[in-house]
Amino acid sequence: MRQKISDYSIFQNHVLGAHALWEFSKQYQEYQEYNEPPILLLTLPVLPIVFNMRATNCIRSKSFKEGSLLKVITENKDIYAGLQERMEGSIDMTFKSIHIAVASGLLIYDKTTTQLIPNRKSELILKQSLDYTNILSASRRIGAWFAQLNIQEITDYFNIQY
Repeated sequence: MRQKISDYSIFQNHVLGAHALWEFSKQYQEYQEYNEPPILLLTLPVLPIVFNMRATNCIRSKSFKEGSLLKVITENKDIYAGLQERMEGSIDMTFKSIHIAVASGLLIYDKTTTQLIPNRKSELILKQSLDYTNILSASRRIGAWFAQLNIQEITDYFNIQY
């Protein structure tokens, strides 16, 4: 008997997650006031957000300014209502994606600071579908937005706890 593979399994894979977290980390570091890379905790909500097609479609074309994040959340409260549960359910996906990003040299994990340091600056040359491109675009914006906020603001805006 042939097993049907769901779109979810194909679309939300660890390699795509690694690429999305690398894009998030690059933008975070670029927009962070002191050019610090993100800490591990800040990556936990990224994949549950960008692997939600509605969220990605709302985010991907917005500006990199902090106000755009607030507008997206205000206009789409239902998308972010269950983020805490999705974040907890995606922990394994996030950690496996980080592992792939570190193993492939995209990110360096600093055990002392828990920072995820972008190791490669040049873009990956891949033939990407529109959905893949949209996920990366949303990841970049989330990176820029998170860099402009402190951790308390992020937890308040998204109603999440670490």
